[in-house]
Amino acid sequence: MSLTYAELTMFPRPYFELKYLKEYKENVILIPTERKIKDKDEIEKIPCLFKKCKNSKNILIIFHCNGTDIFETFKTIHNFSEQYNINILIPEYPIYSIYTYTLPSSKTILDNSIIIYDYILKNMKNIKEKNIYILGKSLGTGPAVYLSSKRNPSCTILISPFTTFAAVGKPYKEDIEFLETQFRSIDYIEKINNPLFIVHGKIDPTINYSEAILLYEKAAKNIIKEIKIVDNMRHILFLSELKKDIIPLITEFVEKHCPLNNNSNYLGIDFDKNLFLNDEEYKRIIFKFSKKEEI
Repeated sequence: MSLTYAELTMFPRPYFELKYLKEYKENVILIPTERKIKDKDEIEKIPCLFKKCKNSKNILIIFHCNGTDIFETFKTIHNFSEQYNINILIPEYPIYSIYTYTLPSSKTILDNSIIIYDYILKNMKNIKEKNIYILGKSLGTGPAVYLSSKRNPSCTILISPFTTFAAVGKPYKEDIEFLETQFRSIDYIEKINNPLFIVHGKIDPTINYSEAILLYEKAAKNIIKEIKIVDNMRHILFLSELKKDIIPLITEFVEKHCPLNNNSNYLGIDFDKNLFLNDEEYKRIIFKFSKKEEI
């Protein structure tokens, strides 16, 4: 399979290290779709990383940025699960890390966001929409906005968002018409009915903070919404910056407008054990990447 130049602009496939799969094998779940894998009699499944937090029925769905994958993101963020008493689920994008059986597209990623959300509501006991929190970073703000416009989670958090993907791909002028049609958050933002929090860096060289302001202004006027433009924030965040500058802002917003409602006697949420990566699938992935097989 091959990607067009414009698609490579949107989905720069990061280098995947098998050591992360080995380290986080127990956290890998595969959420089924209704799509069949091309040329195979198999149902396509969405790889995700899940971090369970005991005593919490709340779950944070994180849509990561491009140029990284669920394993790199999980390595950075999973410790926040215990610190903030919330379960964490991070879905993967096609061709990233172990999601190797279909080509990437904005449509697939948007469709997957709905599939994952609905699967949680249908299959996890006692989970209501008020227990689901959505966070997107950069590319991940595309599916985050889309999902929140179609469903009604507890809140939506956007870090370094864009109006359309053309705002990110401006240097690629020959593809600008195509990029204008991708991840059009500007078309969905006003349909969000839950509390909305936007954070953007004033010195972000990749996505200008004016994009965040446009989204904030387009969002419905009758919802709770806040925007923070952080003076010294860039596009790529180090863990220290995330902890020091961004997480406190998000925590303040959540505590004020959509606080976590946890019960110390609650045993926590669990996905069906059949969703977790089994030994056979694990060995198949290891073999595939050991042979450097491409999709």
